[in-house]
Amino acid sequence: MNFSNFSSASGKEQIRNPMLQAVLMIVIVVLFGWFVLSPKYASNSETRDQLSQVKSQRANLEADQQELNRLIAQLESSDEEIKILDEALPLSGRPTRIAILIETFARNSALLVEQLNITGLEEAIASGDKAMLADPYKPGRELRTIDVTVGVTGNTEQFRNFLQLLEQSGRIIDVESLSVTSEENAPNFTVSIKTYAFEALSE
Repeated sequence: MNFSNFSSASGKEQIRNPMLQAVLMIVIVVLFGWFVLSPKYASNSETRDQLSQVKSQRANLEADQQELNRLIAQLESSDEEIKILDEALPLSGRPTRIAILIETFARNSALLVEQLNITGLEEAIASGDKAMLADPYKPGRELRTIDVTVGVTGNTEQFRNFLQLLEQSGRIIDVESLSVTSEENAPNFTVSIKTYAFEALSE
């Protein structure tokens, strides 16, 4: 009985030992950190990494948006240049558009158009192609050459004015050949020219 009391008292004395208490406290803290704090730290670390990635993606999107806004502003301010380019090299080589241009030059020169042949492309009705109208500048285009033969009647001065209008035209026009035939009333002039269009590729 006395031995049992002695063992119990000895155990209590060991528990009250400051060194042992410190060791037990360290073990408890380590176990608590390992099983409780460590998973939370790992989760927080993963969250911080994800947040950093989101911030980086947001910064890239903001930079892309700024560049897009700059290009839009530049395009809006270049409206006049775009019109000039579209006139020089239109996206469609519609024969009606070419015919109106030639006939206008002839009328302004007081010439009478006797012949007008346009070859090198087929009539394209853009109004029926919704995809082309929605995105006229998409890839899939090629430079098309359009051959035009014009026969006009008038005097030499009028014909010279006609050639000057062709040369000064905003549209790219290359004069290939000229010929003159004498008639009873007035000479006939025949001009072969080339013009161009940036047409969509045929599918």
